[in-house]
Amino acid sequence: MDDSVVPPVRRGEWRTVALKGLFAGAGFGLVLLLGVGAIIWHNSRPERPRAWDANALIAKEPPGFTLSSDAGKVEFLYVVENTTDADYEVSLGSDLKVMARGTKGTLSQPFSEAVSVPIFVPARQKAVVKLSVALANLPIRASGETGSDFHERLRGYLEEHLQNLASFVIFDEVRHYQISLPRWRASKNAGESSSLHVDGLRFAATVGSCGG
Repeated sequence: MDDSVVPPVRRGEWRTVALKGLFAGAGFGLVLLLGVGAIIWHNSRPERPRAWDANALIAKEPPGFTLSSDAGKVEFLYVVENTTDADYEVSLGSDLKVMARGTKGTLSQPFSEAVSVPIFVPARQKAVVKLSVALANLPIRASGETGSDFHERLRGYLEEHLQNLASFVIFDEVRHYQISLPRWRASKNAGESSSLHVDGLRFAATVGSCGG
């Protein structure tokens, strides 16, 4: 039988052990507090804005164009392709902002009520989207003027008054899509008729003008 006796711990040694425990506990509490603070800061900070998706919906070809029925706007018809696997549908114009991009890349302020809704472009398919732009001092078709002649006069008006326009741009704020719409052709294509055609489809021309 071992009769050895464990020597008592001296008062100073107990104090050292207690201090070590106290500091260890304080250190753990500080680390825990910093960890919780970091989590709260991370969860409360604002989310980074999503980048605009410029490839979801694309318009490759120049538009057809005509005057509106009240002769106060130019209507541009675009063929828009949906490159995604989901249908694209918009029923409220307030979800969209339409702006003009200048030749130096600067964007204008949004137009009001510029896009005709509803819009529906099925997944992996194309559909026509109409953009209406109000402009001042638009030409009026003269008596006896052919639809083709008036259309070229309207094209000349656009070239003169919107010469610094590079494109129109639709921003869908719900899906964060950016849809760039190219400007019209600067000159008439051979074989153009006096009816409004877009990608082989014929549309009624309200003032006798034809496709771009």
